[in-house]
Amino acid sequence: MKTFLAFLILVLGVATLPLRAQLLPEICSKKNCFMAFDGSDRSFCQAYVEGKSCFMALNGQARSDCEANRVPREHRHWQRLCSS
Repeated sequence: MKTFLAFLILVLGVATLPLRAQLLPEICSKKNCFMAFDGSDRSFCQAYVEGKSCFMALNGQARSDCEANRVPREHRHWQRLCSS
């Protein structure tokens, strides 16, 4: 039973990989973070993908860090996402 569950998880993970890969170009071309994400992911996406200013996209410590060009490790992928 455990091996079947592990196999099922592996198959589902591989099956959804193209769906995750297709999301990136769409975000880069449409630049619509508001509909695609929520919470801090939305804010960092708006700052680094849509090009909104730190003041408009972020609040509190995140805004101060953005203005000082410091990005938390878990959100650094937004800087590289559409940079190509």
